[in-house]
Amino acid sequence: MLYPTELLTHSASSVPKNNDFKPFGNCGRPTTPTRETVVGWPSGFASQPICITMGGDMGSLLGLIVVLLVIAVIIICVKHKPKSFREFLAILFEKESNQPPKKTDVPVELPYRSCKSLLTKGELAFYEVLREAIPEDFPISMKVRLADIITCLPGTWHKGHGARISQKHVDFVVLFPDTRICTVVELNDRTHQRASRKKRDKFLADALAVAKIELVTIQAASNYNVVEVRTAVFDNCVARRTV
Repeated sequence: MLYPTELLTHSASSVPKNNDFKPFGNCGRPTTPTRETVVGWPSGFASQPICITMGGDMGSLLGLIVVLLVIAVIIICVKHKPKSFREFLAILFEKESNQPPKKTDVPVELPYRSCKSLLTKGELAFYEVLREAIPEDFPISMKVRLADIITCLPGTWHKGHGARISQKHVDFVVLFPDTRICTVVELNDRTHQRASRKKRDKFLADALAVAKIELVTIQAASNYNVVEVRTAVFDNCVARRTV
């Protein structure tokens, strides 16, 4: 009688040849004995033949590999969210991508459009008269930010005084040829009758007075006299300032 330990080393040629026992090479399917070790029980045993192969079940091994790859792909996609296949491979093999990942591939469309003109029709009509009234070597700037005309020390700027002038603009600024400020001109239309505008106009006048900058207020009209504009905006102001 052969014991189990002896059966493992028993060659295929010594397997009993009778009708009760048939060698199996693939667990249930008859096959011709090969170099693989075939283990069988004598016909006296009630149990079925046992098959042990050196190659193993390759199908199960491949299935396990596929499952592990799928799990790895899911983890990488959820955790790293790669934007391209190249970046995915770099993460999979723990290599740095040559190109940094982009924050977004969709360009943001900005909602801006061009204004038709810098000045309104009323402002343009006054500017043409002002330009005629002021000598050509005195530049005229339009829509100037108040914080570019006056300022304050950093300590007071951050206490709220800077914000009050950085968000306000004046209509026109007449400059000396060396760009020193000569006169600030405000063209007042009906909107300046509102309470909020009156408060703003008072602050503007007080701030420019403290900074010793001339402010001339012109009431908006359908037409203007060049001589009157020159006298109000230029002659009087230049006489009070040293050129």
